[in-house]
Amino acid sequence: MKNQQQCIKTIGLIEGGGTGPELAKIFEKVVSKIYKQETGNSVEFLSFEKLFGYNPHTFWDLKDHYYNKSYSYVKKICEKEVNDILKYNKIFLRKNGVGMFRTAINAETLYYLRRKAKSIKVAPITLKKKNKKVDVLFIRDQIQGYYTTEKIESTKKILKITSLFSEKNFELILSFVKNIIPQIDSKFKNSTILFFYKFHIMGIELQKMIDCAVKKTSLKQKYLIMQPDSGLHFILHDIYNKKTNPIIVICGNEIGDTLLETLIHYYNLGTKENFFTSNFVLGADGVEALQTMHGSADDIAGKGIVNPTATLKAAAHALEKWLKVPNAVKKMEKVLDKAFKNKITTKDMGGRAKTNEIVNFVINNF
Repeated sequence: MKNQQQCIKTIGLIEGGGTGPELAKIFEKVVSKIYKQETGNSVEFLSFEKLFGYNPHTFWDLKDHYYNKSYSYVKKICEKEVNDILKYNKIFLRKNGVGMFRTAINAETLYYLRRKAKSIKVAPITLKKKNKKVDVLFIRDQIQGYYTTEKIESTKKILKITSLFSEKNFELILSFVKNIIPQIDSKFKNSTILFFYKFHIMGIELQKMIDCAVKKTSLKQKYLIMQPDSGLHFILHDIYNKKTNPIIVICGNEIGDTLLETLIHYYNLGTKENFFTSNFVLGADGVEALQTMHGSADDIAGKGIVNPTATLKAAAHALEKWLKVPNAVKKMEKVLDKAFKNKITTKDMGGRAKTNEIVNFVINNF
């Protein structure tokens, strides 16, 4: 019995507010049932909510505090959540967890968290135009720039923010590219790297930092440093007129926020409700936290109508990458296609199905 218990793998669940708790339950249900169906084995889930007795806030959870309290009051809430998340991470690592599923958390909390646990967000996407296909891997820089403000000062009608960029942070990101990306997806091993940063001011200094970081990490790939508008033109136009390897785009998170969703719509790939991203803590190899792109959707929380597509795809990723269930991603795509063709979708995708109807359809047809 003891040996059997030691073989059970642990997956983390950090259930934010809004639709977070219901999506976490869907993720747990789909992964555990399909894993049992396919292998006969069980998987353990480590719930933040059960450990600490609450769900980390979303922005909408805190908005009344923003208007009626001072920022110092909000900061105390965020700091408590950061400390609890860090405690949770230690418990998760002691259990040798294989990966996490995390739902949307208030951005302020994440800002403070990123100062203590540097992480980046990764999202693969395949762009198609006529007969040409290009694989692109987005790496959203969450460890420097606007999204990781080092200092915030708020006075009446004035907000002052100090942001930093450093050669050391670029080294961290490029070390991840060199060491981890080939393990995640071998097609990006010989990719072209594009850096998209807004750098009119101090642009030469930014160029020097990236050049030095490339040399220190001994990267062999070709790389280009571009303004965001030039980079967008490259992705929308140039890649179809030139011979192009798979591309890795490294960009500031504030640019990645809009760029990724723009490309999803431009290339008719659906909506962000169909996509999830991976968060990796730099320096902690293999620790991956999956997160849906669509956020917390607080306005429909608890109504049983949230679109589960991104969560179902994340569950398939967990089954294949973490639990080694063969072809789980392809099987999930196939069963979701079947659901779409039979109009078993939520209202936002043209159907009338409730969330649980879609989830049960997927489990029964997997």
